[in-house]
Amino acid sequence: MSCYNAILDKRVLPATPSVPPSTTWQAVSLQDMKDYLRVDFDDDSQLISSLIDAATRLLEATFNVGITQKQLQVALNNSCGGIMLPGAPVADDVVVKDRHGNELDTSKYCLTGLDVKYLEWPQCQYLVLTYTSGYAPEMVPEAFKTAIKQQVTWMYEHRGDEDATSKICPQASATMAPFSNVNPFFL
Repeated sequence: MSCYNAILDKRVLPATPSVPPSTTWQAVSLQDMKDYLRVDFDDDSQLISSLIDAATRLLEATFNVGITQKQLQVALNNSCGGIMLPGAPVADDVVVKDRHGNELDTSKYCLTGLDVKYLEWPQCQYLVLTYTSGYAPEMVPEAFKTAIKQQVTWMYEHRGDEDATSKICPQASATMAPFSNVNPFFL
C-alpha cells in the first residue's frame, strides 16, 4: 500500500446563514475597482464586476488561499497524515466524515494550525471535510485587495489580446507570493 496525501475533490457549498454566498459580495467593490482603473463610465461595469470575480477565483486557486468567505467540502487522502486543508484561513467549524458518511467526533481526528490547518490523523485513504474558508467582507487583507486590483487591471487591459483568464500578472504574483500556501511543509 502506497503512502501519499492528496486532495481528491473540492467544491463550494451553497450559502448558509452564517456564511453568506461569496457571489453577493466582492472583496473589491465595483466602484473601488473603477476608481483604480480610472474608468468613469458605466459601459464596462458588468465586465469589470465579472473580472473581479474571475481574478478572485484565480488568485484563490493559484495561491491556495481563501479570499472570500465560503463553505468548502473537500474529499482527501490523508494516508501519510498532516495534509493541509485548502483555502486558508480555515475556521474552527471543521466537520470530518469517513468514507461511509459517518461524522467523526473531535476525539477521532486531530487538526493543527492557526489559519492554515493540517489534518494530522486519522491517516486513511478517504475522508470528507466540510468547513468555512476565507475572510468575512470586512476582514479581507489589504494585500489581497491590492492583488485583485492588479489582476483585474491586467485582465482588463489584455482582454482580447491573449488568454487573460488563467494567467497571473507579475504584479499580483509578487503581491500574493508571501501568502502562498502552494507547497507548504508540515512539521
